[in-house]
Amino acid sequence: MKRIFRYFGALLVASIPFSAVLGDVITHDFNQMNAKPRTINFGTGNTSATTTTDDITYTCGGTATAKFYTDHVHKSVISINLLSNTDYVIVFSPLEPIASVRISYYSESTVYTNLKIYASSDGSDYGSPLSALYESSVINAEIPIGSHYLKIRNEGSTKISITEMKYTRETCNCFRYVPE
Repeated sequence: MKRIFRYFGALLVASIPFSAVLGDVITHDFNQMNAKPRTINFGTGNTSATTTTDDITYTCGGTATAKFYTDHVHKSVISINLLSNTDYVIVFSPLEPIASVRISYYSESTVYTNLKIYASSDGSDYGSPLSALYESSVINAEIPIGSHYLKIRNEGSTKISITEMKYTRETCNCFRYVPE
């Protein structure tokens, strides 16, 4: 019995460095953040927002309908509306890079694969869309190491209202090797 506890203790101690690589999950339920105490501030025209708790900013673009407003389905919760096929939102996390994201949304179809996620370390080069797991009203994506920017773009004809985003940030103070 003592041997089992020793093995378990050794395994626990050995796993500590790996558990510190990913940070806590940060949940942004936009409707809840807009209630008192308010933890989100909207910019002019509701096309941008800054959180007061974790320094993440959102910037909507595309058409005039890309903005924070009540959702297009129930018209009851604050969400990011991407109603046109050119609408997008850019998420910027200046402190720690984003390791993964879970997006909850309302749409006219239950599984919508035309909501694409792009990642960038500098905010200018997003490359091709990331592979993601598309489920009913939820998208999960792992983000490349060192990504401070996400671009979520509606590339189809279905109207989308993003109601919640959950992030896991990188918190490792590791040396990042970038080959030349």
